Amino acid sequence: MTEKEYVTGVDAWGDKALRFALRVSGNKDLSQDMVQEAFVDLWRQHKRVDYAKGKNYLFSAVYHHLIDYFRHRKVERQSEDELLWLAQQTEHPRQDFDMKETIDKCMLRLPEVQRALLQLRDVEGLSYEMLSKTLEISEKQVQVYLSRARSAMKTMLMKLGY
Repeated sequence: MTEKEYVTGVDAWGDKALRFALRVSGNKDLSQDMVQEAFVDLWRQHKRVDYAKGKNYLFSAVYHHLIDYFRHRKVERQSEDELLWLAQQTEHPRQDFDMKETIDKCMLRLPEVQRALLQLRDVEGLSYEMLSKTLEISEKQVQVYLSRARSAMKTMLMKLGY
């Protein structure tokens, strides 16, 4: 990709990449850092990456930076924590936050891979093939993880009274 194509890509993909990172991480500052790192990676590889594949490369880089961060910080969600959180939320359903905030909080309870897949498929509209390439997993795994994520979201939202 040329320098001009890179600049075009920054303009075209920057907001979507930030939205993806924000949905996966739930942290604005972390998301901005990860997207910036991904763009640095893309710039370093811009001569090797075709413009048509630049968006996929960028999303993959964002995803891998987030996963590395989570692994480094050893952020693991335990089912006990999830049950405790759900119990606390059901004491006061629909209080202090609207549906979007509830969905965002529930999404943060999902494992990172499931969160990323939900965001990329249901919000960004990427195909199963693109998801498979972006996250470097098989299309069958994409389908399984999406199914589990949707089921978990449904269960959490039902327990919260939605």
